[in-house]
Parts: sequence; structure tokens; C-alpha cells
Amino acid sequence: MIVCIRMLFPGRPQWAATTASVLPLSAAECRLGILLATTLGLWFSDAVHGVAPAWIGLAAACFCLMPRIGFLTADEFAASANLRTLIYIAAILGLAALVTQSGLGDTIGRALIAIAPLHPSAPSSPDANPLFGGPNPVGIGVSGTFTDTQGTMNGTALVGKASQIFGATLRKLADTN
Repeated sequence: MIVCIRMLFPGRPQWAATTASVLPLSAAECRLGILLATTLGLWFSDAVHGVAPAWIGLAAACFCLMPRIGFLTADEFAASANLRTLIYIAAILGLAALVTQSGLGDTIGRALIAIAPLHPSAPSSPDANPLFGGPNPVGIGVSGTFTDTQGTMNGTALVGKASQIFGATLRKLADTN
């Protein structure tokens, strides 16, 4: 194997004649370093302050994108940002925060569980025939391809030490308008 590698890659490493000089950091690079250090510090200490790491990362990303404050000029931001997408994402995040903080998510979740008992200890029908594993934990891996006329899926379900390989092909029968 070593002989094959030597034949395929005959070059020899050589020392660089000169080394590149290290330039001092610009103001933007210093600000970015401080932002990254602060973000990492807040991520590591989330148990202390209670702010989820995802919110910290989102705030750091927003800071980076803010014109004049972050690392983009107003012209760069306007040229590259799709404002409709940004407003849509902001609305979804705001709605998610509202649902979480108001308790609406818990209320809807309890109502759905009361309608369709999904808890493992919930009684099931005596003629129920679960697809994989019954009450055992199941892990499923799926991959697939699709075209305009069909989609093919292949997967493996793992239940304890047993596995089940499965596949499906879905074909387009008609257009709906």
C-alpha cells in the first residue's frame, strides 16, 4: 500500500522559502473575535442564565448582519437580503415565542393527547398490529430519490438488536389543480 501511495503521489514536501508576515487585526476582525468569544461564553453558561443556545446564536447572527453595527454596509445588506424572507422568518419566530410564552402550545398539546392518546402507557386496541417493535424504542433511517413521476424510498428500522429493511415506490397518478 505504501508503494502504491508513493507511486501515485511522487512529490516530496519542501520547506517554504519565505513565511507570510502576520498583519495586525482590523477593527472588524477584533469585533468579530469579541462577538465569537461572547457567544461561546453565553453558550457554555446557558445553565446559569437560562437563555437557550439557539436564541444566543440567532442574536449573534443578527448582530453580524445588522448594517453599520455588524459587518455589512447598508448597501451590501440591501443588495443581498430578501426582505420578504426576513419578515416571514421574524413573524414565524415571533409567533413561536408567543405560542410558547402564552401557554397556548401546552394547551393545544394536552388537547391533542386527550383526543389521540399517544403516551406509551395508553391502552391500545387489542387487534392493533404495530408496524415495528410495538412498545420498544425504534430508530429509523431513510434515504430516497424522486423524479417528476415517481419517488423511491429505502430505509432501515432498528428495534433493539433486530432490524427491518423496507422500501417503497410512489408513482404520480394524476395532476391536481
